[in-house]
Amino acid sequence: MIDPGPDPRFFHRFAAGAIYCEDPKNPSTATFLGSCGAYTRREVFLTAGHNIPVDDRPTFIAIEGGEPPRRVIGVAVHPVFDIGLIRTEPRASGYEGYDSYYYTALYHPVGDGVEFICYGYLNEGNPEEQPPGRLIKGCFQRDMIANTSDKQYPAKEMSCAAPTGLSGSILAPSDQPSLAMAVVTGNVESDILVYRIIDQDDAGNVRTESISRIVSYGTAASITYDVDNWLPDAFDSILSLPD
Repeated sequence: MIDPGPDPRFFHRFAAGAIYCEDPKNPSTATFLGSCGAYTRREVFLTAGHNIPVDDRPTFIAIEGGEPPRRVIGVAVHPVFDIGLIRTEPRASGYEGYDSYYYTALYHPVGDGVEFICYGYLNEGNPEEQPPGRLIKGCFQRDMIANTSDKQYPAKEMSCAAPTGLSGSILAPSDQPSLAMAVVTGNVESDILVYRIIDQDDAGNVRTESISRIVSYGTAASITYDVDNWLPDAFDSILSLPD
C-alpha cells in the first residue's frame, strides 16, 4: 500500500466519469452504463466489470470540467472480481487544469467500520439528460462474498444503498481521498423484522402476524492482493493499444 497522505484539495467529482455506449444504428442515442474513476492517470479508469459492454458498441466516458467525452480504446475485465479497467483516448487540448485529478494508489486491507467517500452518477431514468453526480459517504459494515451470474468474489457491505448508476464508483478512505480501496458493484437486500404479534384466543388457537421491511445495502468489490496483482498485466494490455 502506498500512502501519499491526506489531500484536502482532492475533488472526487473531477476524478469521476460516466460511461456511455452508442447505439450503432442511431449514433445520436447513448445509453448510460454506470460510473468510473480515473486511476493513476487521466486516461485510465477503474470501474465495475459489468459496466463494460461485451460487444463492440462504441463506448465513451464523460468527465467533469467541460471536456468533450472521450472515446474508449481499450478494456480489461478481471476474471473473478467484478472489476474492470478502461483506457480512453488522450484528453482534448485546453483542459490541462484537471490533469492531477485521479486516484493515485490502492488502499488495502480494509477493516470493518472504515469510513468511505465516493462520487458517482445516479440513473434517474431520463435518457435525455446527463445523470446527476452525487457525493456519498458511509462506512463498511461487514465482509461478504458477492455472487453474480458468473462471478463470486470478496466484497464489502456498505452502510447505505447504492442507487442505480453508482456501480463502478471508487470508494476512497474519507481521510485519504485520493486512494482507491473498493469499487461499487451492486446491492444486497435484508429482510428486517419491524414487529411481530402473537395472539391466542379463548379456544387456544395461536395467531402470529409479522411485519417486515426490505433494506438495501450497497456492495463493493474489495481491492485485494488478487486485484493488485492483476492490475499490472491489465495496464500493459490496454496501454499497448494505439491511440
